[in-house]
Amino acid sequence: MFLTASDAVDALELPVRDLALRLLPPLPATMTTVVGIDEDSLRAIGPWPWERTVLAAIVNRAADAGARGVVLDILLADARPGDDKLAAAARRVPTLAVSALDEQGQWHLPVPALAAAMTPVHGNFEIDHDGIVRRFSATK
Repeated sequence: MFLTASDAVDALELPVRDLALRLLPPLPATMTTVVGIDEDSLRAIGPWPWERTVLAAIVNRAADAGARGVVLDILLADARPGDDKLAAAARRVPTLAVSALDEQGQWHLPVPALAAAMTPVHGNFEIDHDGIVRRFSATK
């Protein structure tokens, strides 16, 4: 347990894990859809950050399509117009909203208008010593 907690075995364990994952047959995701914000979306809808009503429309479309949950990988720590519409959309389907821990140890959580409709989740990934992200920290 000490060796695992101290990352002493990472130099051997991580490449072995990577090799094992490469050798396993790939399994495509069958129940996941990612809505990514690309350059075409930014040209069509406008620059980031988008209005909360636009985010509400995205959540509503996911709910209408039968989503069992939505994860918003967007920091919603400041109040904005349209928070009420985004909160209403988030109440339709379980919604997780990213939260971040700053250098002073303070959490940046969704604003109160959204907090009751969403579950805050940790959004920081840990980079292993070889520069590859394999996991996120659930302990911060």
